[in-house]
Amino acid sequence: MRQTATKRTGRRARGESKPHRIPVIEKMVEILNLMEGQPDGLTISEILAATDQPRSTVYRILNTLRAHGYIAPGNSNANYRLGARLVSLAQQVRIDESENSLVETAQPIMEKLAVDTNETCKLSIVDGTSVRVLYVELSPSGIAPTSRVGTILPMHAGASSKVLLAWASPQVLDTLLAGGLSAYTKQTMIESGQLRSELEAIRGQGIAYDRGEWNENIHAIAVPVRDHRGLVIASMSVVFFSSLPPEERETCEAALLAAADRLNRMLGWAGAEVARQAG
Repeated sequence: MRQTATKRTGRRARGESKPHRIPVIEKMVEILNLMEGQPDGLTISEILAATDQPRSTVYRILNTLRAHGYIAPGNSNANYRLGARLVSLAQQVRIDESENSLVETAQPIMEKLAVDTNETCKLSIVDGTSVRVLYVELSPSGIAPTSRVGTILPMHAGASSKVLLAWASPQVLDTLLAGGLSAYTKQTMIESGQLRSELEAIRGQGIAYDRGEWNENIHAIAVPVRDHRGLVIASMSVVFFSSLPPEERETCEAALLAAADRLNRMLGWAGAEVARQAG
C-alpha cells in the first residue's frame, strides 16, 4: 500500500532543467504549487526558502503573475496567495468523469486519506436505486473495517448512501419510500419523515454520519464529490469501528473534508472558493 509524500525531499539544482521544458516556466509552476493549500498566502521570504530560487527571479515571476491575476495579495501586503484568475480557468476544465477516470483522479488522494486517518476509505456512486462501491483504499493498519469494490448497498442506510440520496432527484426518494425501506439495525431510518429530515440536514451541512445504520459495529462519515458543474457524482467516506474515540473521529472528519475538497478542485469545482474570492 503506497503512502504519498507530504514534503518535497530535494530540489533540482539551479539552472538544471528537464529536456524540452522552459526553466522559467518550471520555476513559475513551482511557486504556484507552493501556494496551493495556503489560503492566507506566503511571504517572499517563505517562497525563497522553499524554492531556493534567486530573489530577482522570484520578484519578476510574482510581479508577472500578479499583473495577470494568477496571484493576489494575501492577508497582508507582504503575502501572496493564488488569484481569482485561476478559479475562472479551472471552471473551463472538463475532466472525463467516467468511472475509470474518476478512480484514477481520486486514488492518490484517497491513499493519503487512508494514511492520515489510519482507516478504510471508500468512493461510492449511484447505481439505479442503490449505491455501488467504486473504489476502496484499505486501512494501512490492517485493523479496520473492510469493503469490496462492486458491493451494492441500500440507498437509505449508511453515510455514503445518504449523501448520494440527499442529492438524488426527488423521484428516487419517492420510489424508495413507495417500495418500503428495510431496517438493518435499530439505527436504520425507515420512516419517511425522519429520513427526509436527515437528508435535508445532510444537504445543509454537506456531511453525513452513519452511527451503525447498516452494521451496528461499523460507523462512517461521508461527504459529496462534485464535478465541474457542482453536481454530486459520488461520495467519499471514512469507515471505522464504533469503538473509535471521539477525538479520532474528529481527525477523520477533518482529513475527509480536506481530501474531498482537493478532489472536487481537481474535478473543476471551485465551490466556496468562488464565493470567497468574489467577496
